[in-house]
Amino acid sequence: MPEDGLEAKAADRARPPAETAGGVISLDDVYKSFGSGERRVAPLAGVSLSVEPGMKLVIIGPSGTGKSVMLRLILGLLEPDRGEIRVFGRPLGSLNRYELQATRKRIAMLFQGGALFDSMTVGENVIFPMRAMGERDEERMRAVASERLRQVGLPGTEDKMPSELSGGMRKRAALARSMACRPEVILYDEPTTGLDPVTSDAIADLINSTHAALAGANITSIAVTHDMRVAGKVADRIVMLYGGKIVGDGPPEMFERLGSGTLPDGASEMDRMIRQFVRGEADGPIRTVV
Repeated sequence: MPEDGLEAKAADRARPPAETAGGVISLDDVYKSFGSGERRVAPLAGVSLSVEPGMKLVIIGPSGTGKSVMLRLILGLLEPDRGEIRVFGRPLGSLNRYELQATRKRIAMLFQGGALFDSMTVGENVIFPMRAMGERDEERMRAVASERLRQVGLPGTEDKMPSELSGGMRKRAALARSMACRPEVILYDEPTTGLDPVTSDAIADLINSTHAALAGANITSIAVTHDMRVAGKVADRIVMLYGGKIVGDGPPEMFERLGSGTLPDGASEMDRMIRQFVRGEADGPIRTVV
């Protein structure tokens, strides 16, 4: 298999020492704010969360509630104002630059727009992270790129430029690139933004098939989305953020139940928030700004 050499390299990568049992990613009472005074906003205001290895977690919530901020905190691109973030058992705040770099190599990020390099071919985009990891066997890298593109339904596109691809195809190519080095965690930031419902459903299927294809590596997937159809199809567990807090946490079936039928008279505010968001209604405890 063409990826054997890359798997060996992945096993040999420098890793932060003294990993501990438990969630592959955890947040403990995390706060993050931006601005000051009257302009201060706090998308995260005391969030605690643990993500177990092999889980498909989907994070939902209105715009501006800190979903994408959480992904950037996990990658160490932002630092929390308060609280602790642990990745692979180590507090990010305790890692030096080299340890943080080693940790990031074990995580792939699929950005909203795909973030392909427009000056590179599709194949070169997929090869890029392998080369960054130190792989030098050009034939092997090309073989892995071809296999990853085939897995996402883009066979024979290695020599195309990103500008020649549709929006959905660009997302697929970006996912092939994220899979290139067989990461242990894949973060998806709004993977279906700007896509039609049929293509969005196909991307949800692709996330599931990618997770299944890498199941032997106990891959963990965390996706941020507004699309409840995608969330219900992808997630083992859904977490909803609002007002800087987690206001809902459970399996997709819980969110589906709260979004349908009639809530009892004594329903909690959190249940009413979930119902409002799932149903996409303006009236309810979630305040909207138009």
